[in-house]
Amino acid sequence: MLPSEPDLAAKGSYGNEMLYSPADVATIVRFGLEHGVRVLPEIDSPAHTGSWAVAYPDIVTCANMFWWPAESEWTDRLASEPGTGQLNPLNPNTYQVLKNVIGDAVALFPEPFYHAGGDEIIPGCWKADPAIQSFLSENGTLSQLLEKFVNSTFPYIVSLNRTVVYWEDILLDADVKSYRLILRVLLFGLWAWWFCWE
Repeated sequence: MLPSEPDLAAKGSYGNEMLYSPADVATIVRFGLEHGVRVLPEIDSPAHTGSWAVAYPDIVTCANMFWWPAESEWTDRLASEPGTGQLNPLNPNTYQVLKNVIGDAVALFPEPFYHAGGDEIIPGCWKADPAIQSFLSENGTLSQLLEKFVNSTFPYIVSLNRTVVYWEDILLDADVKSYRLILRVLLFGLWAWWFCWE
């Protein structure tokens, strides 16, 4: 449970018995360090945030919608898997809540990195939102939405003396990628996972 945003866990968790308190996190981090394990959580955004809509419905698009509407094409889905919801880059409240989450996470985890996720951004989820539909009808693009999101959060994370880690989707091979990110190599970690079978 994050001190600055307790409603995210209190309202969005699977149940009260499934919450981690700051003391629980400190115990896990300490135990990890004592056993040579570094604990780095991934606070994924803007996708995979449907549970946030229980506390803040105005900042999450396509929450609680069926992830793959019946008789629709795979490209028209709202999520990569069940559990829809993506943060809305056009809503200023999104950034206040996210900054609170980031600040709390940085305080709880002493690692020099902050894993901001950035994977599996699904176009259909953003396109389901009326404000985003209006933005797109005025020649805006989904990539511009992602750029706005990253360029509104990346500098804040860096200001907290953290190296930002993203999944490769955000730059390389997603349906929505950011083309105009100016990232200094020393401040950016790009994680990519390739699995090879022989």
